[in-house]
Amino acid sequence: MECMRKEYKQIAYARKHNLRDGWRVDAVDINYEDDALHCDHCNVAIESAYGDPSETRQEAPQGANTVSA
Repeated sequence: MECMRKEYKQIAYARKHNLRDGWRVDAVDINYEDDALHCDHCNVAIESAYGDPSETRQEAPQGANTVSA
């Protein structure tokens, strides 16, 4: 996102003039699971929406989030 903000003029010009110069944005999407995704311009890692899959999630204590009748 930071590169898009910094290079807004390049992106807008490429879009307006239908250029294929590397600055035209054709699509935007959410990075759900790819922890190895990097910005093509500045090579900064792009965080995934679900975080690091290698991190273990803590189990809820037994009886939590249950409904008793």
